[in-house]
Amino acid sequence: MAHRSVETEHCGRYEHVATALTQQGLDVFALDHMGHGQSDSAWGRRGLLWNYEWLVEDVLLLVHTVRSRYVSRCPGVVPPEASGDGDSGAAKLQPRANVPPFHLLAHSMGGLIGIHVLAKEPEAFSSAVLIGSLIRGPAELEMLRKPMHPLLGPFAAVLHTIAPSLGVKCLDLSTLCHTPCALEQYIEDPLVELGPVPLRTTYEFLRASDAAIDVAKDVRCPVLFLHGEADRITQPAGSHLLYGACGSRDKNLHIVPDGYHDLLNEPGWAETCREVCEWFVQKQQMNESWQSAT
Repeated sequence: MAHRSVETEHCGRYEHVATALTQQGLDVFALDHMGHGQSDSAWGRRGLLWNYEWLVEDVLLLVHTVRSRYVSRCPGVVPPEASGDGDSGAAKLQPRANVPPFHLLAHSMGGLIGIHVLAKEPEAFSSAVLIGSLIRGPAELEMLRKPMHPLLGPFAAVLHTIAPSLGVKCLDLSTLCHTPCALEQYIEDPLVELGPVPLRTTYEFLRASDAAIDVAKDVRCPVLFLHGEADRITQPAGSHLLYGACGSRDKNLHIVPDGYHDLLNEPGWAETCREVCEWFVQKQQMNESWQSAT
């Protein structure tokens, strides 16, 4: 499970989702991205992202670590690091007998990172659900993607290097979700650091989202794209773009009517969570049926 980024969110905000998934017989593993929650920052400021590819590698490292634990319980199964395909950090994950299937649940920036993870390890996952993926952001972010004046582009390219912590406009947190208590808990959460998004982080979001459309063709596992119709933090148009570019033959796009950005903390979160669980269970059953047939 990969969480969103803005305001340095953390995986603990989705404990209720993890509980719902475990009740369906699924084991849940998550991480706080670098510089978020209880994870340290490598760049001296929480929320500052110098290279999005490091987050991709962190998610893959989590998957490799969890997978190796399952492999160690399965006699006769060779772990990735012993397969001779490379070192443990770079070895490709392959489907192996007796090892449970893996599914990816990712939200917002997690969805952006998730599409890179799925493309980099196309055989590692049985399915994925990407919610409100950060492919197209709010107007303030998109203005930096295509500056109104031609001179602003080169200037921004230099500025994010020499002043990476310079803050871009804060997001309107009232548009995060329709649930007042969830919003209050978010604002008061000591692991959430409110404030402007660092310029370098914004630049990395733009770079990662442009690259995501290019690499999405390499995704092979079934993918469910969810997005709130009224999302003002990440545009639903981004999920439409990602859905069109995704190379999976089994994909679905669901735009949730009137939904804000944080669908898993909206008043209808239980229905969204039920849809996620049903997707994972259905794809897992299909995978098991296919393995039995072969």
